[in-house]
Amino acid sequence: GSCRWSGPLPHRPTPCAPTQLSTSGRLSRSDLSALRAFGDEFPQATRTLLYRGPESLLIAGVRCRPVAPYLAALAPGRLPD
Repeated sequence: GSCRWSGPLPHRPTPCAPTQLSTSGRLSRSDLSALRAFGDEFPQATRTLLYRGPESLLIAGVRCRPVAPYLAALAPGRLPD
């Protein structure tokens, strides 16, 4: 399913970092459409797409990262760099 937010983001003391997961090993611009749209509204947000591919990429302002090392680096209270 998809999640849609209608309205302003609530005040947050930490930066907003929307993250999307793709089960594909290859990326297309359509995979990035929701995060690109989010960036239009909130350009200060660091947007990340996790995917099953091998490379870290920057496409249309969206960080695209391999999911396995990202998940391995998760720790309580912080997001991986």
